[in-house]
Amino acid sequence: MREFKILVIVAVVVGIIYWGVEPLAHSIMHPKVSAANYDFKEADAEAIEQIKKQIPLAEQKLQAAKEAKDDKEIKQAQKKLDKLQNNLAQLEAFWNDIDFSQGNAQEGKAIIMEQCLTCHNVASQGLTRITGQSDEEVAAAYGVLPPDLSNIASVLDRNYLAHFIKNPILASKLWEKDDFNHAMPPYMHFSDKELADVVVYLESIAPKELSDKEAFEQSCARCHSVNYDSVPALSNPSDVERYLGKKAPDLSMMIRSRGADYLEKFINDPQKLLANTSMPRVGATQKAEKQIIAYLESVGDSKKAERESLGFKIIIFFVVMSILAYLWKRKIWNDLH
Repeated sequence: MREFKILVIVAVVVGIIYWGVEPLAHSIMHPKVSAANYDFKEADAEAIEQIKKQIPLAEQKLQAAKEAKDDKEIKQAQKKLDKLQNNLAQLEAFWNDIDFSQGNAQEGKAIIMEQCLTCHNVASQGLTRITGQSDEEVAAAYGVLPPDLSNIASVLDRNYLAHFIKNPILASKLWEKDDFNHAMPPYMHFSDKELADVVVYLESIAPKELSDKEAFEQSCARCHSVNYDSVPALSNPSDVERYLGKKAPDLSMMIRSRGADYLEKFINDPQKLLANTSMPRVGATQKAEKQIIAYLESVGDSKKAERESLGFKIIIFFVVMSILAYLWKRKIWNDLH
């Protein structure tokens, strides 16, 4: 009976730690965030509301600095307030509903040939940069290699892609970075019809299906490497660091260190989990994102299914051994008494 009481006490303590202390610690270190949202217009509505809440606080801070007659604080507070107000104005006017049914693929091709081939290739269509520069030269000039556009519409949400062309900084949620110049210039002068033309053309040439690895390479490999699968970053790491201000990590074991749930939310909206991170929102569709995570899992956690099935067997083994140990102990003590 005493052994049973000890077992109950141990089980209670372990239960409190596992279901109480550990979740509490995790919630403090990793605050809960909303689920991944692939309607990027709707997702940015949340960002707009957050900015609206921040503006009165910034105004109060500016007023306090003025009352304290602290010129340095006044300048910083005014800069912060101006930035918030500017971001709010731009975001409220940014997202709109584009009628892609009006897009014309041939007109989109003409726009790309006229506007995009200075930086981009469309290798599947035999379209190369008109400058004749190599990938290395272009990556060094811009800090990151502009993507080949052959498969881009296979991985990016069409509405995101159109708005990224319109303003890359707003679409990729890098508006908090000070003095950041995106490698891609904004095309705010494009009409909705022109944006629809470009996207429809890119969709017309994009493969209907990509492998998990191809989805990763299209979405992530310009900055990130996967050394465990011999996939190098397409851009020079030092150029990427100079461009974004941070090194882009190798992703070989990212699935093990972060987990699928974290990666799903982070790829969808990096700022949600890591404010002011250099990682841009890439605009991947839910399908493409699942492929990216599946690829990372195949490289960094290929034994996951085997490990999980083995874990259940080990638990059963310990339960059986505990019962046998208890019965053996009872037999020994019965012989002694």
